[in-house]
Amino acid sequence: MTRWKLILVFFVPLLLSGCGLFIAPRNEIEEVELPPVLDGWIDDMASPVRDFTGTTLQMVSMAPSQYILLLFDVSDIPVGAQILSARLSLFCVTAPPAVEENELVRIKEPWDPDTVTFPLDVIYENEFDMEGGNQGRRLEVEMGKIVQSWVNGVPNHGIALETMSPTTIEFQSTEAEDQPPLLQIRYYF
Repeated sequence: MTRWKLILVFFVPLLLSGCGLFIAPRNEIEEVELPPVLDGWIDDMASPVRDFTGTTLQMVSMAPSQYILLLFDVSDIPVGAQILSARLSLFCVTAPPAVEENELVRIKEPWDPDTVTFPLDVIYENEFDMEGGNQGRRLEVEMGKIVQSWVNGVPNHGIALETMSPTTIEFQSTEAEDQPPLLQIRYYF
């Protein structure tokens, strides 16, 4: 009797898998860290200043206002995956003690770093505050809803960050030697 249990437990699934009848479980949690494929900032002047090659990303609310633009390639995440979390992680170079009224928005239209102008066609998705003491540390902002929409087929034209606080905030860009922006994604498939 023990021999038959051994055959049933170990060999029957092996035989069925050879016939294409055994389906392997898909339920695995994956984690990826993605740097942006494009990052920079733009101001809102009539003849905008753009910087997609500098070592810092600047977000300013005073005239002229500046907005950070980031584009991530999430195409390797399978269609149908459930996004458990997606955190934008930025290393803060310069920031005041506390900054309220910041927004992360999903960009709805294609853009090119050489020609992008303000205003952008965006959907407001997420507000976030920056607590005191962020300078020299990473700031993390949850954006799972946006990444889930991209995985579900909404066109991915990236995100923009803006602040309404009267201040200047700087983060490391991908051109900096260390601490680049990252999108940390956990998903279930």
